[in-house]
Amino acid sequence: MKVRFDYGLNGNKVYIRDFAMNEMKKGLILILIGFFACLTLASGQILIGQTKGTYSLGDLLESKITITASEGMSDYAIASIVCNSGSSEFYKVPFSLKAGESKTIELNLKIDNFIVGNLNGNCVIEAVYSSERAESQPFYISMEVSLNLNEGSYTLEPGQNFVISGSAIKKNNQGLEGFAKAIIENSTIESYGFVINGSFSLNMTLPAEMEAGEYSIKARVYDTNSKNEILNEGVSYSTLRVLQVVKRLDIALNLMSATIGDELNSKFFVYDQTGKEMEKEL
Repeated sequence: MKVRFDYGLNGNKVYIRDFAMNEMKKGLILILIGFFACLTLASGQILIGQTKGTYSLGDLLESKITITASEGMSDYAIASIVCNSGSSEFYKVPFSLKAGESKTIELNLKIDNFIVGNLNGNCVIEAVYSSERAESQPFYISMEVSLNLNEGSYTLEPGQNFVISGSAIKKNNQGLEGFAKAIIENSTIESYGFVINGSFSLNMTLPAEMEAGEYSIKARVYDTNSKNEILNEGVSYSTLRVLQVVKRLDIALNLMSATIGDELNSKFFVYDQTGKEMEKEL
């Protein structure tokens, strides 16, 4: 090994101006390569299969986790769904692996209230075995249903029938299979029905005595699991204008009886469907 130093003396301070240590550098590189090779040999590997981009509640998440050991290992394999809003552990099983041995864990995971609870948004599957850790590609969990009504507003007379219909599409772009409900707010008028392949139609009838004015119709669609727990849900609104219509006409005379030459005056009173006097006089 050749080492060349150029140095100078400045007072009591010795400083090195330049040096070349080619062979020493080569030795250091070999040491580093050996060090990282040892780290690789001492660790295992976890691979997580593909997932879909978006899941609605009730969907089946199918994937797999493959763990390969480069040396003998014994520990728990743990898998969790990790989202921005929290995490949920769904797999924890102990097993041993010999050097070079692999184990594949098949995932057939139903994304429902039991597994994810209130978790939603951007998520990953996280797998841990011994000192190894891996994450899947990101995916999205949503309970939202896009509810689009065919009519945004209605203008009707009391006693009329009408239909509320629309489409209900889950976040995974599949049509909802579930239930529909429509209610006229601030009233007791409501209607129930089914959502089939993402479509629904509900019949409603206004009471003959319904007061004139502006109302809001709330439409709601949802599906449930075997325990009748709500999975996915969507809400939308429409407006309703109920017209004021004449239901009764009263005539008032200034005289109970009259003879020829008497001046007879009359006044008309108009009442709507609720029995309320209308503002106009006839």
